[in-house]
Amino acid sequence: MAIEVLARSDAASLLAQEVRELVRRRGLDPVTDRRGLERLVAEAASD
Repeated sequence: MAIEVLARSDAASLLAQEVRELVRRRGLDPVTDRRGLERLVAEAASD
């Protein structure tokens, strides 16, 4: 059970890091462009 929780946590951390990097790279403002952020998260999660 502990390994599963760690794996999910790692996956969530990797996804968050990827999203932050893509936000920076694309110059996206996540506060004003909510739809853009949602598309970016969906794109990153599908990778």
